Amino acid sequence: MKKQIDVPLRRFFATIAVLGFSAFYVLETSGGAHAQSKGLTVTVEASKRGYRNMPVSVIISKKEIGTTNLSGYLMLIPKSGGSVLRAQAEPAGADVRLTFLLDDLPKGTKRVYKLSQVLFIKAPDKQVSVSLKGEDVEVAFDNKIFTRYSTAGAPNKPIFYPILSPEGDCLTRKWPIDATSLPGESSDHPHHRGLWFTHGSVNGIDFWSEGDGTGKTVSVGYEELKSGWVFGAFRARTEWRIPNLKKADVSRPSPKSRLADRVIAADTRDVRVYLLPNGDR
Repeated sequence: MKKQIDVPLRRFFATIAVLGFSAFYVLETSGGAHAQSKGLTVTVEASKRGYRNMPVSVIISKKEIGTTNLSGYLMLIPKSGGSVLRAQAEPAGADVRLTFLLDDLPKGTKRVYKLSQVLFIKAPDKQVSVSLKGEDVEVAFDNKIFTRYSTAGAPNKPIFYPILSPEGDCLTRKWPIDATSLPGESSDHPHHRGLWFTHGSVNGIDFWSEGDGTGKTVSVGYEELKSGWVFGAFRARTEWRIPNLKKADVSRPSPKSRLADRVIAADTRDVRVYLLPNGDR
């Protein structure tokens, strides 16, 4: 029985189909691995455009997954042509979300994979690790830092800093966060720090700039830190706070006139970092 799967990334026009169970065995000798599992058959079709390094997620019922260990290493084995793809599973309500990185699928082609669970003698290389570092979250590739979600890198917002290339170069300017800023770096707009999200006016309060009378976005906690060999992820909870000023000082705010900040909004930020092939970022 063929089942059509709703793919979240609709705009990429990928067609995913999951076909019932098929029992098979995989013996991996070159990588020191051995696997024996039942798996699903996944068909990916590029009908309107080609795909390269494209994240694809498929929602599958737990019944269809069967006894496969979702916390283990999963692979999609092509029936013919194409490369073996890594896959990563996670709960999605009562179902399971299977995610993989489609490396190369030219326009007008179709490829069929079988899902397999692989047992490695030792953990394979190329992993994305996500871990708490105090009040920050650090994302690393093979234990080499890629970026940090920093709660102290700016006075009024959490930011991603540093963001590093495979060679270790910082992809944003260092000023005004790091005293070791590079020669020739600009020193205007001190609120431009790393990578961040906020807004210039929310209920008439400026959350974009820094200084007296401006709003703050404050990180208040994390959920669902995940590491894996396809992607790493975390969920950050954030409060939007405005200065609660004494009535007489509204026109000329200062630190002394500022009472406890007042929360006017909250958001949840889902962050995913994918492990691209060939050291790409």
